[in-house]
Amino acid sequence: MTNRRNKNTNIYKLFIIFLLFSNNSLFCQNLIPNGGFEQYSSCPVFFGDFNKVISWLNPNIGTPDYYHQCAGTNVGIPSNWGGYQIAHSGSAYVGLTLREGFNFREYIQIQFTSTLIRDTCYHFKMYINLANKCNKATDEIGVYFSSTLISSNNSSILPLTPQLNNKTGYITDTLNWTLVTGDYLSNGNENYLIIGNFKNDSATSLVSVNSQGQDITYYYIDDVSMFKIKNCSVGINKLDKNMKFTVGPNPFLHHIIFTVPEADQIEVSLLDISGYKIVKQNSSTQ
Repeated sequence: MTNRRNKNTNIYKLFIIFLLFSNNSLFCQNLIPNGGFEQYSSCPVFFGDFNKVISWLNPNIGTPDYYHQCAGTNVGIPSNWGGYQIAHSGSAYVGLTLREGFNFREYIQIQFTSTLIRDTCYHFKMYINLANKCNKATDEIGVYFSSTLISSNNSSILPLTPQLNNKTGYITDTLNWTLVTGDYLSNGNENYLIIGNFKNDSATSLVSVNSQGQDITYYYIDDVSMFKIKNCSVGINKLDKNMKFTVGPNPFLHHIIFTVPEADQIEVSLLDISGYKIVKQNSSTQ
């Protein structure tokens, strides 16, 4: 009887451990395939050989570049057209023009390994680095989430509004990789994301970094990832600095009151401690 009891206890413990491990693995799964750009169909040879990166797509006819240690000088690693830069990890990265004049833009697009779940939080991150030969840096790099594949027949700005934007300021480091992150609360059914600059030239903020550099704002990108998370830190998005916003409890009822007196219409979402949306309310002023 004792041996049977011990055996059942051990099985129970193993089952609990398995459940815990399975639950954690769901939150640790990277939804971005080939996020480090390591997998390729063949070594890049020329500029614009981005089509040799497995899984990644080009949403317009711009020419993002693919760099790999297996390649020659122009698109090799660590030395290439943009200067000298080792990969953040592995043997590869890609390069994007975020500003070059005439509203020319380059973007990269990827399909998630699974469709995003409505009202679920996801943490996005990537590492970027300014190429040595650039004369200007920017803070304008964003991420757009889409339910459908985006395809444009020109090399101009995609008319999209990114849901995530860089919040680290101007990215001027040409030596170290800069981490860009953001949390995204899914609307449901998103299957793709696009990375790039979605603002036109006149709206793109720039800072001079190299007076001897070329008139281009060009960045390397490596180790793109996105994970499901329990807690979402999306917070309040871009309230006008003059707008009053108050949150308070009702002392007589189990209610929370949101007051935005200057707003014609607002949408308020309340999340639980796990990051899941439990209340969504549209209102005129309160």
